[in-house]
Amino acid sequence: MKDLIKYLLIGITQGISEVLPISSSAHLVLLQSILGVSNDNLTLEVFLHLASLCAVLYFMRHRLKKLIVGFLKYIIYRKKEDLIEFRYFWYLILSTIPVAIFTIIFKKYINIVSNNIMIISLLLITNGLLLMLVTKINGLCTTREITYKDAFIIGCFECLGVFPGISRSGSCICGGYVRKIDKDVIADYAFLLFIPAVLGATILEFDNFWDIMRNNNIIIYLVTFIATAVATYYSFKWFLMVIKKGQIKYFGYYCIIVGAISCILSCIL
Repeated sequence: MKDLIKYLLIGITQGISEVLPISSSAHLVLLQSILGVSNDNLTLEVFLHLASLCAVLYFMRHRLKKLIVGFLKYIIYRKKEDLIEFRYFWYLILSTIPVAIFTIIFKKYINIVSNNIMIISLLLITNGLLLMLVTKINGLCTTREITYKDAFIIGCFECLGVFPGISRSGSCICGGYVRKIDKDVIADYAFLLFIPAVLGATILEFDNFWDIMRNNNIIIYLVTFIATAVATYYSFKWFLMVIKKGQIKYFGYYCIIVGAISCILSCIL
């Protein structure tokens, strides 16, 4: 029962923080340290990311349907009205390439950072400062559509999000703001980018993924999976409202406070 409560807390934390620009991986490491749970189980982290992915897929099912149908219709019929979705599909692929290459090259260093609470704390503070900085740029954003150049630059920004402490969704939104893209457009794009990112992580860990299925705690993991998916769904709904109001700077304040506290505690303890 004690383990169930611990993993439920981990799952709910993962679900809430996954879509928010506050770095879910950093929160998982910090919470696991507090609860005394081993934080070297990358397979469990991917499992929880997969739960969040299921929630995002369900939440964005209509948007995904429009994207996929438009992409296929343009290939078949070459109608001009489907060109936007066709290009959007390739934008997502282009944005995914830099982060995929970056993750493969720097995987060893990412794992090192994942086990260092001090570095994670400093990265959380950096994430908060970055969110506060780009909020100033938000007022200059326009309603124009994303271009191939934008997609590549956003993908480069997303590379920062592979490190615990730097938010993946936050780095994508920051990249969009730097390119002066409207907050609603970049929010839609950032969450669509979440899908290939998690799928890629799952594929990379596929060999170890079935360890969970053979684990004696499979029931606990499944309950945690459900809790993560539900928390992600409602966190997603709330975050979209926050973005429309242009209030992501408050997440910056939060990251700085949490990062500073964890930094101080890591020095004391």
